[in-house]
Amino acid sequence: MRKSFWNRRIPTLFGILILALGIGITTFLVQKGGFIPILATVSEEPKDVRISNIKDSSFTVSYFTDDKTTGAISYGPTTAFGQSGIDDRDQQFGRIEPHKIHNFTIRNLQPVSKYYFVIVSGKGNYTNNSLPFEVTTGPLLSTDPPAEDPTSGKVITPNGISPEESIIYVVAEGSQVVSTLTKPDGTFVLPLNSLRSADLSSYFSLNLDTSLKLLAIGEGMFSNVKLSSLQAHPVPVITLSNDYDFTIETSPTSSSSAELSGFPPLETRQGTKEEPKILSPEKDQEFTDQKPQFKGTALPNEEVQITINSDEQIKTTVIADSKGNWTYRPQSDLTAGNHTITITTKDSTGIVKTIKQSFTVFASGTQVSGEKGSPTPTPIPSLTITVSPTPTPTPTLTNVQPTETPVFISPTVSPIDSLIITATPSLPPTGSSSIMTVTIIGLLFTLFGGLIFLLTRGAI
Repeated sequence: MRKSFWNRRIPTLFGILILALGIGITTFLVQKGGFIPILATVSEEPKDVRISNIKDSSFTVSYFTDDKTTGAISYGPTTAFGQSGIDDRDQQFGRIEPHKIHNFTIRNLQPVSKYYFVIVSGKGNYTNNSLPFEVTTGPLLSTDPPAEDPTSGKVITPNGISPEESIIYVVAEGSQVVSTLTKPDGTFVLPLNSLRSADLSSYFSLNLDTSLKLLAIGEGMFSNVKLSSLQAHPVPVITLSNDYDFTIETSPTSSSSAELSGFPPLETRQGTKEEPKILSPEKDQEFTDQKPQFKGTALPNEEVQITINSDEQIKTTVIADSKGNWTYRPQSDLTAGNHTITITTKDSTGIVKTIKQSFTVFASGTQVSGEKGSPTPTPIPSLTITVSPTPTPTPTLTNVQPTETPVFISPTVSPIDSLIITATPSLPPTGSSSIMTVTIIGLLFTLFGGLIFLLTRGAI
């Protein structure tokens, strides 16, 4: 009798043990985001975030996502935000729809005021390198805007149809960036009479010889166009994935593809953005000089706000030179110990970037890392650029009917660079093969333990 009891009771207890182990494994994996990784199928990360159309009371935020997703902007005069905005088309039609091209116009703002915002894409919140995005509105202008005709045109895909969604950016040398969404038929009209100078302090006047640079984005394709102000009414038809230079009459080499020296780099191509950097100190660099010289790069003639966290916090502002270099040396000694330096300045797309670097100061006469002299520097990662490659198309110009004879430049579309955005995604990331294996083992444990329990439960 006793032998029969234990012969049945032990398998039952063993089944309960296996069942509990399987449930524990699968519960842990669910909490860690490693269970059923195929859930992470929608790409909602904002890419190529741009701020444009900055006025005294409004600005525009635009970006694209790989898949259609809903979006919103949380913004406010402080990092507490407190207000939200939805896509311009969602406001127009009174309902929130998923989009690939996202465009938000934030209105009713105060002149010359800083605003902070984060992007809500799908179910995730996206920031600027772990910090809110920043933008400062322009001053209220007392002069009347110039009488400028709008620029207009049409965008098509390589197969000759209108893109479902696309956006146009336009800039002149020394001006701000303005943008607009295209209409469902691919046409666009972008007013230029409200165009301001790059520092937003005055209206920008276009001359007959003013060069314009246009960027069209849609259907995962990009086109860079160079034209004069006289060719902007209308712009010849643009086939996405093709680059054009309408200002020259003879065919240039492909290396001169729609490039304008001194312009803000509108193209979404690897290596074209000018990102601010801290060159010294390098990561965790050690100094015996208690007044170390700090240096880095920024946009030419741009303000760089510097904060040094020491016993007494140091805050100052320097101006980068005409080549974009800046330096700063504290007036008083820094205390021995660990410190951080933080710089805040605009990048080439007008977005305020904040970069932090750590360093150590030793007391005068102290050897660094056990050796005399300067330590061996450790390379630091500068602002990383996330790349999403796009295939190289082989477009034709059979559907292009420009009003002037364009020069077609072989596109050879490069990988697309985007602003680094620290995300809090809602969907778990795709699991590795090891996580998949453990997940399957956990499920098998659960099923096997449950089966043993059901077959032997009469013993309890």
